[in-house]
Amino acid sequence: MQIFEFRNEVVADYKEYRESFISVADPPIRQAVDQALRDGLLWRDPLIQINPNFAPGKKIDDLIAEQLLHPEFGLIFRRSKKETNGSGWPLNLHQEAAIRLACAKKNYILCTGTRSGKSPPISFPLLTMCSGLGPAVE
Repeated sequence: MQIFEFRNEVVADYKEYRESFISVADPPIRQAVDQALRDGLLWRDPLIQINPNFAPGKKIDDLIAEQLLHPEFGLIFRRSKKETNGSGWPLNLHQEAAIRLACAKKNYILCTGTRSGKSPPISFPLLTMCSGLGPAVE
């Protein structure tokens, strides 16, 4: 079954269920309720989004090699626990830029989409990660 067909079946079943117990006696209110339900008050059209590709940045290891990040980050951020020689963990360019600003003790605002990787550059300064020089943010 196609996902949109499935969605339409669920909506139709829910509509039938809803109609089984909603009974509005006042005609103008009944018209308003019926119109709101026809307009999709209880179910919206499916949300379809394209998952964008973000510009690639450097890897954690690269920032460690630049002495920007503390070497411990290579052990924390790695692809698997078996990996012992650093981290091939790739960053998006906006993550790398935010980390560079944090390590330079500059303020920044990171505005990007859902699931684009905001958490690492926001949390890195809190983890005292900049090259052993102390906290990135005081």
